[in-house]
Amino acid sequence: MVEDGRTAIVAEPDASSFATAMAGLMADAGLKNGFGEAGRIEVIERFSADRMVANTLAVYAELSGTAAIARHNLTESS
Repeated sequence: MVEDGRTAIVAEPDASSFATAMAGLMADAGLKNGFGEAGRIEVIERFSADRMVANTLAVYAELSGTAAIARHNLTESS
């Protein structure tokens, strides 16, 4: 979910890099809002009820040996 430059700023694990990244983010409201919007869209796409149900059914089908049917149904619902 974290994608550097699209949904977040990935900084090196030290205080200076983190401070630089945060200062840049605080100074750029458009960037901050863009990260928020991109993250919101990512969550909606990845965790919608329909998608979660389809993925759960695919796991059940795979475990029961009917994975080919599940894959077919999953591609139809996308």
